[in-house]
Amino acid sequence: MGLMLHRIVVLLVGLVVLGVPAGATAEGGCSNEALRPAGSYASRLSDCRAFEQVTPVSKDGASPSAIEGGVQASPSGERLIFLVPTNMPGAEGAFYPPLFLASRVGEGWSNQGLQLPVQPHGKSRVVGWSEDLSEALDEAREVGPGAGLGVYLRDSASGSFQRAFPVEKDEGGEGNEVYPAGFSSDDSRLIFESESQLLPSAAAGKTNLYEWHAGALNLAGVLPDGSTPPGGSFAGSYDWYSGQGYTSRGGATSGYYTQNTISSDGSRVFFTAGETGQLYVRKNGASTVQVSASQRTVPDPNGIKPAAFMAATPDGSRVFFTSCQKLTNDSTAVSTAEASCRAEGEGQDLYEYNVGSGALADLSVDGTAGDAQGAAVQGVLGVASGPGGTYVYFAASGVLASGASPGSCIGSGICKLYLWHNGTVSFIAALSAEDQNNWRPRPFVGMTHASRVTPDGRTLLFSSQRQLTSYDNRGFNEFYRYDAVSGRLVCVSCAPSGAPPTGSAGLRSLTIILGAIEPSILMRNLSADGSRVFFESPDALVPQDTNNTQDVYEWELAGTGSCQESSGSFSAASGGCLYLISTGRSPDASYFADASASGNDVFFFTDQPLVGQDQDGLVDVYDARVGGGIAAQSPPSPSAPCGGEACRGPAGSAPVFPAPSSAVFSGAGNLVPVASTPLAKPRAKKPKPKKKKTGRKHKKAKKALARDRSAKRAHQTARRGK
Repeated sequence: MGLMLHRIVVLLVGLVVLGVPAGATAEGGCSNEALRPAGSYASRLSDCRAFEQVTPVSKDGASPSAIEGGVQASPSGERLIFLVPTNMPGAEGAFYPPLFLASRVGEGWSNQGLQLPVQPHGKSRVVGWSEDLSEALDEAREVGPGAGLGVYLRDSASGSFQRAFPVEKDEGGEGNEVYPAGFSSDDSRLIFESESQLLPSAAAGKTNLYEWHAGALNLAGVLPDGSTPPGGSFAGSYDWYSGQGYTSRGGATSGYYTQNTISSDGSRVFFTAGETGQLYVRKNGASTVQVSASQRTVPDPNGIKPAAFMAATPDGSRVFFTSCQKLTNDSTAVSTAEASCRAEGEGQDLYEYNVGSGALADLSVDGTAGDAQGAAVQGVLGVASGPGGTYVYFAASGVLASGASPGSCIGSGICKLYLWHNGTVSFIAALSAEDQNNWRPRPFVGMTHASRVTPDGRTLLFSSQRQLTSYDNRGFNEFYRYDAVSGRLVCVSCAPSGAPPTGSAGLRSLTIILGAIEPSILMRNLSADGSRVFFESPDALVPQDTNNTQDVYEWELAGTGSCQESSGSFSAASGGCLYLISTGRSPDASYFADASASGNDVFFFTDQPLVGQDQDGLVDVYDARVGGGIAAQSPPSPSAPCGGEACRGPAGSAPVFPAPSSAVFSGAGNLVPVASTPLAKPRAKKPKPKKKKTGRKHKKAKKALARDRSAKRAHQTARRGK
């Protein structure tokens, strides 16, 4: 009898939970109420959300996982890329990492491997994808008999693929890696970096930036006189954040963020010439203009200095960069005789270049006499340009506006957070120098960029260890939301009750598989309109959170969705409501994966079964979808609910993310209805970690880990609250 009861509980755990308090729902009820039965976990979700299992039921004992830059949702929320690190039925294109694409088709989710099918001795690996996930980029060998090594574009909808160009082999017989740096919005143009000399005009033995368009391959890194930079070229910035700065490398190859290095229409590409560190824009593949050229009447006496790409507007009309060279007549940048801009005593200014007019402006002119290094700009948190003008959020040591106090970003000093908007600099907050993950140009190993800006520029989200509101965060990271229109700064991850935190709020703080350097991706934890924020927290921020472990939360602005000022979950201190996305009842931690641009889809990792068909106790990715829910994933509600601890079902083991094997799964989806009285499968064992790889990609990863080890150690110390 006890065994039969266990089988029934496993089936019903995602449907009915007796005694779970009901949460906020949209006024007037939900059209998907049948998929949110009273007392279920789903009934507690805000905005008429319901749970949908995104990853397949049949995973052959493996848990979906994540690698650095290996999880991303499409802006629409209809697609998600994830990883299952083991051999799976129907594997194709065996190689690491085995990435998969989940697609919402009709009323269900289907899953497919992204690697190309290859011959018995062939290999295939995914090297990148377009933002909407409609195109994947594969480097493959032996796709057909006798087919050499090449890069292929794969259509996500049809699975069809075409060879874009061949790739040279390195000394070990493998391919010289390809690093995608961006697609145009219609996916017709792609820019990427490679050490392979794919065109005779490319610099031999150097990284070069290429553009692929309409079946033709062209060199994007071309100087104004039509020549090729002797030191090669790469998208966006040189490696300015490492030590003294390395102008010979950078871009996607070095793991830097390369968002908007190609404009949305593909007509403009921003690149840096290797070894000189000078920044250029390539227009329509036909002409090039130097962005970082001096427009000063009297040249800087210390000579030409490198320029570090910070950001560009999506339309490519404006580009922002830093340099310690005085490039305008009013510049207050400070340089020395050193060739770099990272030497002691130097300070960089923030510049804006207008691609249309060719005008260059210094946005960080520092008139404070005590600032020996001038503004000493540390980095940019984000830029946007909308109907209200251009917004640029940046961190600097100098005193540039009223309210800011003298200090330095160096060591344990204080950094100032500023907003430049339509010619005026405003002070927002004093941050810790250890809050650098907000403006760092590439992520810490196992971490992600913390700041986000809405497309109109009016809302900034960032994290800080400092106490920036009345809430005492005790040195733990919290997320703060700044409204540029009202000037209001609030903490969205702080406990409304005022209870002190026990840990830091964060993003995707799961154990990352150490592997290849994948594209540096900005997760969407801030909705496009700024009304929703998603994050992880180890603290119980609402009464329904009783599991004493990490959960995924949503903050929602009052007047949006379920949140009203009259709502029980409303907090006047934050101006919004806090809601659980994960259940708050799982014995194990849940992790944020990504969200759609609107925030209507929130993807997260959990090993807790949330729909009837999920019975294996493995980690899955779920979508908490507004108006969502899939009837086929859950059987009809039972006539008699379970009670007490039995409703929790079997306690799943902690979500372990093992080292990957070299295979992919391309099997059926997860839309098979569950029988009313199924037999419970034996609890699947998680695969043991595989032996560490020692190939070229693993060596690159080890170098990346070593490069960031000291910075990561400082960051982890700060997360413990010192």
